[in-house]
Amino acid sequence: MRASDVMLVPSRTESFGLVALESSACGTPVVASEVGGLMTLIDEGVTGFLVDERDPEVWADAVEVVLDPQNATAMSNAAVLLARRYTWRSAARSLADLTEEWRSRVSYAADVTRAPLGDADSAQRLDDEIQSWRNSGAGPS
Repeated sequence: MRASDVMLVPSRTESFGLVALESSACGTPVVASEVGGLMTLIDEGVTGFLVDERDPEVWADAVEVVLDPQNATAMSNAAVLLARRYTWRSAARSLADLTEEWRSRVSYAADVTRAPLGDADSAQRLDDEIQSWRNSGAGPS
């Protein structure tokens, strides 16, 4: 990848985009499909371009911009800086934060479900809490 001037990633789906990240780490700007994890790995116009079409001419236009000597060095440097954010330390920190958030939500849900449900109002409050948790995107659907 270090010998490449640009990396093309024309994926139809992409859960993360490891190839794009590796290319960025090598200082190679990326032109990729605007899908999945690629959308978080490319800073549009700074480290590369996201293309939302399959038209080869649109891809060629993006490649031309990347290969322009006035853009190439800046995009290459920016790509390296972007890739440095993806470390094992930051992944572990994100996982720990997410785990703690879920732990507190599960603990809260357990407390709510242990509340006495002696009347219709209590049952409705419980239903409202569960629905709110689900609507937040955190709970099971």
